[in-house]
Amino acid sequence: RMPYVQWLVEHVVSQLDASELMQRNQPGAVSGTVESARRDAEEWARQIAEDLPSHLVKPLTEAPLGSLYSAGTYRVERLAALCAVAMPVLSQHCAKLLSRHGEHCGAASVVLCGAGQVGGSRSDPALITWALLELVPKLGLQTFQGLLQQLRPDQMPPQSQMAVAQGLLSAGETMEAVKWATSANLVGAPATHELPYAHFENTRQFRPCDLQAFMTAAEQGGDTASALLLGELQMWWEPSWNHLQALNSLCSPQKFGLRRQQ
Repeated sequence: RMPYVQWLVEHVVSQLDASELMQRNQPGAVSGTVESARRDAEEWARQIAEDLPSHLVKPLTEAPLGSLYSAGTYRVERLAALCAVAMPVLSQHCAKLLSRHGEHCGAASVVLCGAGQVGGSRSDPALITWALLELVPKLGLQTFQGLLQQLRPDQMPPQSQMAVAQGLLSAGETMEAVKWATSANLVGAPATHELPYAHFENTRQFRPCDLQAFMTAAEQGGDTASALLLGELQMWWEPSWNHLQALNSLCSPQKFGLRRQQ
């Protein structure tokens, strides 16, 4: 199925003229015509997903009569919706191919439509992280603001939360990234208000934990309290001399001495 998707991507992108391709892929909020095409394409994909094999052998119909968008835009949006709705296992592959061919707007449609199908809290964190890393620099974060607002950290496993945090950090959204990283590492750890008084010498299940990039981002943003909390969480999950030293500039000499003793 992947070679077929690759051929489809090459075909639908080649049908867009250069000016339309440039207009679709400008940074910032998408136009009303693109939004309209996305909605119609998603509805179309839902309808044909029930009997996909029989529909795949039929030619694609043109844009609905009287629609605001072009036939080229509709083709791209239908392909994006088709992968997200009927073939979600190919969503990331399709999004990457579209982006590789200069159709970052279509790649974003795959991500957004897929998230709408399964609900924000169960969205594919790998696909979202890829979008934050690869598409945000080209389209701007505004494209994915609605999706990020949908996501609920408390309904996602820590690994998925950290994947989103890494993507946000790479996209330059440092404060949001710090929030997600903090939420991920509080799972299974003492609560925020308990952590400063926790018995770090107690037996627990350790795990690799490297939060230095988030600590640096928080400190540079003037949020030393979050940087200290992340440092404490880092010590809770993976106590080491390097992690202890990372706390040195963030806490009082008394606290540092206590953690070193523990």
